[in-house]
Parts: sequence; structure tokens; C-alpha cells
Amino acid sequence: MMATIYKCQDEQILKDLCSIFKRGMVQKELIDTTDAANDLEETYQAICDKYGVSKKTAEFIMNMTFKHWFSLNEKKVVTAYETLVAANKKSKKDNAMINMGYFLPLLKEFCDKTIPLYDKGYDQGPFVPYTMPKYGSAPVKIMYVGRDTYYWEPIETLKKSYKENRLEDYLDANTKCVDVDKMLTWKNNSGSFWNFANKLHLLIRTGQLVSDITTIDEKQKEILEEIGYGNLYSIELIETLRKRYEEPTLLPSTEYYTICEAAKPFESLRTMIEAYHPDYVFVLSWIEKMDFLDGTDFQWQKDLYTDSDKKYRAVYLSKQYKTKVIWSLHPNSMWRKGLCKQDTDNLIHFLANSLNEL
Repeated sequence: MMATIYKCQDEQILKDLCSIFKRGMVQKELIDTTDAANDLEETYQAICDKYGVSKKTAEFIMNMTFKHWFSLNEKKVVTAYETLVAANKKSKKDNAMINMGYFLPLLKEFCDKTIPLYDKGYDQGPFVPYTMPKYGSAPVKIMYVGRDTYYWEPIETLKKSYKENRLEDYLDANTKCVDVDKMLTWKNNSGSFWNFANKLHLLIRTGQLVSDITTIDEKQKEILEEIGYGNLYSIELIETLRKRYEEPTLLPSTEYYTICEAAKPFESLRTMIEAYHPDYVFVLSWIEKMDFLDGTDFQWQKDLYTDSDKKYRAVYLSKQYKTKVIWSLHPNSMWRKGLCKQDTDNLIHFLANSLNEL
């Protein structure tokens, strides 16, 4: 099917076309440009050079029929662009959010270091912290930090975004990996990170502990749209990869370790605070990973620590930041500590009550 501006769903392409048509009558100018090229790739490059647009826009133009191209004028392309922007702005109210201005430079730096290594090192892009749609308007802003991912966005998405200089496409795809609907597909498994985090969040916000997360109503589901999401590890741990690949003796490559090191900014409490300004951060993984606190003045609060009576909590407070960090078990490890469902519910109550203590 040939491309038309009325079917285009890419804001940048339409924005590029607006820029082209503001120059005046450009249709014949384009033909002269393409006629001078020797092949399709050279044609794309000639369009990019002449009009200062992306290759994606050049490809879009070349997929138009001449009839459609010659029927266009500035008013038509501007109208198409403004219509799409308005539609996207409306739909984004229901989409997960990511601080593009903060994370685009970090992702660019990550890609510059790692893209050549990926064929030998790893098959997924990095996890980048983000929030659900209503986080920004939540009465209390809470981020829930897990350990690492099990699958994420395929590396092909990152490579394509990097090659086309549109890393915002990767960040957007990153936010679609887990949303509230997907959180709830893990159902009522007591070992599920999201089952635990969702119950904790609803208890904090409503004062009621949900027995079965699969039975929540639309109002409760809307409250879960306030959640922020982070991980202690942006790249899957080697033990997770062994499980996913079903290769218990899988050995990590040097490239894998380089990729892990480059992803450190996405695993930082400071990053999450500066990007999203949470009031509370719940870290649900009972491991020592103190580099998570690097670059901050957060200090462990000895008087608030407990690891007895099936209550696990470490608290970190800062003089520099208003954010309060509460560290506890990962749901997948609770059975190792001898916690049954009732114990897990008691721990959720204990952690929720911690907000009042702080």
C-alpha cells in the first residue's frame, strides 16, 4: 500500500514534511533530486541531505505515488500534522510515562558504548525506569524496584532506534513492556513481584488489603496506574539468562559484562529520584547492592531495621532528598524465609505501616 499523509502515524515524518513544504513549491525539486541519484539508497541520502530530514521520512516520501505527492501543499501537511499531534496527546493520557529529556542522553551514551558488542553479549535492550500514566498526579508518588527482568525489549528495537537517531522510539517501547493490564496477568501467585507490589500499593492508598488481586474493580485498577517502576539490574542477571535459555552452565561473555557496566545509570536511586521525584521507593529484593545508593547521602537507619518475626525491612533516609527508601524481600524469595500467604500479607501490612513511622 502506498503511503499517504492521511494514514501516517509518525509525528516526526509529518513534522519533516511541514518543514519541507514551508519552503514553497518543492515537488519538482524533489524529482530533480531523485533523478540525479544512481540507486535507491543514494536517493534516500539525497533527500536527507537536501531537506535535512531522517531516512525514515525519505523512505515515506518515496513510497508515495506521484499523484499524492503533487496533490499536497503546506496547508494539507500542517493540518495532517496538527491532527495527529492532537490525537496522540489525547491518547498519551492513558500511556505509561518516561522522562525523555532525562533518559535520552543516558541512552545515547549507553548505545555508543554497547551497540557494537551486542551480537556477542546479550539479546535484549536495557530496562529504563518509567511510571504508569497517573504517577504524576498521584497523592503519594511511590516507585517499586525489583531485581532484574525476564525478557525485555528485543535488541533489534534498540539497534533500529539508534541507527535512525530516534532513541525515543526505544524508550517508548520500553514503557510498553509492562503495564497495569500485564501486571495483573501474573494473577494471585504469592511469588509474583507485581502481585505483592500491587497489594502493597492498594493497601497504602485505600487502607484495605486485597485478598485476590484478580478481583479488583476499575477504581482499584486506576489506583495502580499511579505506580513507578524500577529495577536493581537493568540487564538480566546471568542466573536469569541461564533460566531463560535453559542452559544451566551458560557462561557470560566479556561483552555481556561491558553491557552491564554501561547500564549502571539505569540502576541508580539517584537517577530515579532526579527523573521522577518519588516520595517513597520500595526496593523488593533482600540483597546488598549498595551501589544503588551511589551519588546520594542516603544512610541506613539502624533503629528501623528488622529481620526477625518474619518482618524484613531496612530504611534509608537522606538530608538531601525528601525521598524515603524502604528495602524488603523479593516475593520470589519469601518461601525460602518460611513465609506462607498469611505471613506475606502480614509483611505487606508491616511495610505499609512503615510510611506512618517515617
